[in-house]
Amino acid sequence: MKKVYWLILLIFFSAFIFKSYLTMTKVPLHDFDEANRTEGARNMKNYSSYLAPLTGSPFLRNIDLFVEAKDNPLLKIYYHLERPPLYFLSMVFSSSIIGDNEFSYRLPSFVFGLMAFVVLATATSGAVLPVLTLATSSDWWLSSQSALMDTSLTLFLFVALAFLLGFIQRKRNSLLVLSGVSLGLAILSKGQPAVIFAFPLLFTLFTKKVSFRQASILLASAGAVIAPWAIAVITKFGFDNFIGTFLGFAKNRSTVGDTTQLAPVYWYVRWFIESFRLGFLLFLTLVVTDFVEKRFSYRKILILFYFIFSLALFSLSKNKVWWYVLPLVPVAALYIHESVLGIIKIDKNKLFNLSLIVLLLSLPLFYGSSNTVALSYAVFLVGLSFMVMRLKIKLKNLYVNILFMVAIVFSLFIFYLRFPTIAPTYPEVKTMGEYYQKLPQPKCLYLQSMPYEAMLYYSRAEEVNYLDENTRLIKGCNSYLITPDKIDDTNTFHNEDSLNLYKIDKISP
Repeated sequence: MKKVYWLILLIFFSAFIFKSYLTMTKVPLHDFDEANRTEGARNMKNYSSYLAPLTGSPFLRNIDLFVEAKDNPLLKIYYHLERPPLYFLSMVFSSSIIGDNEFSYRLPSFVFGLMAFVVLATATSGAVLPVLTLATSSDWWLSSQSALMDTSLTLFLFVALAFLLGFIQRKRNSLLVLSGVSLGLAILSKGQPAVIFAFPLLFTLFTKKVSFRQASILLASAGAVIAPWAIAVITKFGFDNFIGTFLGFAKNRSTVGDTTQLAPVYWYVRWFIESFRLGFLLFLTLVVTDFVEKRFSYRKILILFYFIFSLALFSLSKNKVWWYVLPLVPVAALYIHESVLGIIKIDKNKLFNLSLIVLLLSLPLFYGSSNTVALSYAVFLVGLSFMVMRLKIKLKNLYVNILFMVAIVFSLFIFYLRFPTIAPTYPEVKTMGEYYQKLPQPKCLYLQSMPYEAMLYYSRAEEVNYLDENTRLIKGCNSYLITPDKIDDTNTFHNEDSLNLYKIDKISP
């Protein structure tokens, strides 16, 4: 029956991949991180500078680290040392082969996302249930469709964990080296968030499963991967610039609140209930079951320690964005595998109980509801699932397998109906940006009351600034303003749906 289960998974996977392809080719880049990463990669290629992304973003500018814009020397493009280059380089590679378009920049993230399924299936010896939970994670598919660094970060952190678990079981130093190399690649993928790997590593040290010498092998391997980039950046930009930017960015993101990203401490739990319901609630159900039945192995405790402390770290941070917790999704799936493996070994009929739970958790109820309703429903589901898990039911294997197959199909079909797609803030930003490209140089672009990232990419303006009463227009530039606002005292130069383009020569009061 396992082959039948995998056939069902592959059929739905094909549908998910096709849906993702349509989104990746037809939907304009989303604002915020996706468009910002894309612009950074494009400039790395255009300026043949591969140590750090470059953008003309109005934020996170180090005024000492810039190059003059090629098309308009009055403008500046700034180096962003807060992010390492690995994922950007993958976008440079992809766009060099496929071309400068949305799909080419999104493709690396999608490939990393699909690779995680392969790693999870390999780490669980082809178990269906953990792969099913990852396959029905909205976060996972949305991140994979987007030009974001988080799927590569997640993949390499997960591989590092898998090799660390393998070392604990087999005691081969080569596995420590591979774990360290993967950790180094995770750090080169996104940098600071890879710090969560400290939790499982410290746990193995405290429990004496890994000695300090062995931990040093792992960390030295990671350092060997990171060192060439770090040395090159310090040589070019200076130690103070590198450390001040790289570490200062992490400090500010965790301690200085951004009004657009402030959320209560339970926000990530609430988000998992929405976007990772099957996996998260099944994970909680199995944790409760293992606790009540006192069935914790060392591997399960290590995985649980990693998940809980990482979630706590992200939850205590002032700023919260859904993709920050993406590395925890395959970790939860791995715990599900470890727990189910122990349960099935004792009683194969428990697959029937698990099938009922999958059906229950896959019901498309209370999505998009209030926090109170969603959290209450989640508590109810975990409690009910725990009671179902405790039921003692004996059936013929054929009936158990049929029900599990039905549960898989039902879960994947419901997810297919609500498969996530990228939804840009202003879809018309692409056509407005293409119109701006045709305007003669020298020109300078200003924005008001809208995100800047997608417009920066589609306009090819190279540098953008926000317009307010403190803005000083750049002399010698034809100044243009793009905004969804209506400006009464200025004639509209061009219009695209809700966006307006104005030519300006002064700052209106």
